[in-house]
Amino acid sequence: MRVLMSFFLCLSLVACQNKFISEMNNDLDSLEAEMTEVEAKLSKLNPDTMRSLLDSIDFDMDYLELYLDEDTLSRNIAIMVGSYSDQTRNMEKWIKAFKDHSIDLDYSKAQLKSLREDVNNGLVPIELFNEYKPSEAKAISSLKESSSSIVVWYDSNLRRYEYLKFKVDSIVGKQVQ
Repeated sequence: MRVLMSFFLCLSLVACQNKFISEMNNDLDSLEAEMTEVEAKLSKLNPDTMRSLLDSIDFDMDYLELYLDEDTLSRNIAIMVGSYSDQTRNMEKWIKAFKDHSIDLDYSKAQLKSLREDVNNGLVPIELFNEYKPSEAKAISSLKESSSSIVVWYDSNLRRYEYLKFKVDSIVGKQVQ
């Protein structure tokens, strides 16, 4: 009789454990879905494009130095050329922020993967998981928010570059003709 009771007790514990593992995996699935959303946002951005624009600005500034005949520029042209040149700092900061953000994203993905492995191996009790989950959700939420900022910053850099590039090209066109 004791053997039979022990058997049912073990069976019920295993079933309960499987239920908790399933619930924890469902929670991890939702967190990983949010991470996939963040990755999709960032996959549309290309840091090489930004590096290419930096090269273009450097080339244009060298070209302006060589071909501007005047020693002094009008105030408006000087401000515009200065703004165009100064844009490099903002682009370089964006490239660094994108790189750092990508590292944070990879770290969070690795954390979720490791947590899932521990859950599936039965190493994480539900109580401990319930302590981990809010901090992981907060980290992912923070990544989502900063990803949105990085996308806006990227688009802003592109629009500003295109606006100023047009202005610089018009100056170069006037000076070379």
